[in-house]
Amino acid sequence: MKFEDILAESYTLEGPLGAAAFVVLRALQASGADANAVAEVRALLDAHLPRLGAKDGALLVHVLEQRLAEHGEDDAFDGTVKLSARLTMVEAHIVHDALSRRGLATQLRHEHLAAADFPNPGTDVEIWVPRRDLARAKAILAEIESESTETIACPQCAEQNPAHFETCWNCSALLTPASAEAED
Repeated sequence: MKFEDILAESYTLEGPLGAAAFVVLRALQASGADANAVAEVRALLDAHLPRLGAKDGALLVHVLEQRLAEHGEDDAFDGTVKLSARLTMVEAHIVHDALSRRGLATQLRHEHLAAADFPNPGTDVEIWVPRRDLARAKAILAEIESESTETIACPQCAEQNPAHFETCWNCSALLTPASAEAED
């Protein structure tokens, strides 16, 4: 069975805890548990997960997210991997937008925990990308970091913009490569 098929099947159990329950059931099946044992576990999950309070459910989802994040880049499938962490909300969105404009899928994680726009251990925003795009994403991130001191003048209002901006922060005009060459 392919990853996409298993993922689609996982939606038979709702929400993040349903996904965790699905993984437990699949692990039991894959490890040779008999069908009756798997059915008993499924019946218990079906009976008790809906009774779980919202606060307890949210806490368990957070524990699950943390444990998956700690698993990091050692996973065996082509899932997502952490590109960057310890970012403020603004920094994370700048990087996210730059990667998205270049066609990379990204996920921001722990964004809801970053209540203020300053580094705070344990509540920093993380950027995750598909494993297959990690090298390209790292190159784009390095490019953004190296370009952060270079500026480009807007062809419409002459305002200085960081060289990696595609539109002027002041007037939203498109910053073309030609306007960068005009700086030289």
